[in-house]
Amino acid sequence: MKNLSIIISLLLVVVYFSCGQKSKPIPRTFKTSADYKKGESYLEKEMIDSAFYFFNKTANTSKDSLEIAMAHNMMAVMQTDAGDYFGSQESLLTSLKYLDKKDSLHHYCLLSNYNELGLTSLHLRNYDTALSYFDQTLQLVSDTNASVTALNNKALVYQSKKEYDRALDIYQSIVGLSKNYPRTYARVLTNF
Repeated sequence: MKNLSIIISLLLVVVYFSCGQKSKPIPRTFKTSADYKKGESYLEKEMIDSAFYFFNKTANTSKDSLEIAMAHNMMAVMQTDAGDYFGSQESLLTSLKYLDKKDSLHHYCLLSNYNELGLTSLHLRNYDTALSYFDQTLQLVSDTNASVTALNNKALVYQSKKEYDRALDIYQSIVGLSKNYPRTYARVLTNF
């Protein structure tokens, strides 16, 4: 059953990414395995099925808890992008099991997991859960761009809940902050 789930997820990822969407690899601050690097390489080439395979292989063979968590995170991002929100949540929750909130090396992956859990919850219309995950993301951010991204996502939740005044307040507070980050600025303006 698990293999069938992986195959379906891979197919969804391939279909979605054929439309030209890309995911960014998690920045590395330590040495990763050859399989993880192959996953990143295939992802950069938009060979999603191969990328998913190598991240899954890493998650099942690595002895490093952070690398395992990052591999699950990367698979989750691909699943979210393919519309497999429940599969993504499962991968993200698995990733969280391998992370230590007290270890600063783990913070970027934690931040990414919470943000992605917020996005999957938003897509599944679990708005209060999404807000909670974005709040957890905001507790871990250490730079303006990540903060603006999480706040932008939070404003999207308020928009979806039809709480337009709350969304507008957030957009107004972040539009100026996002100008130094062209992609983030474009997202904020599009959502605003």
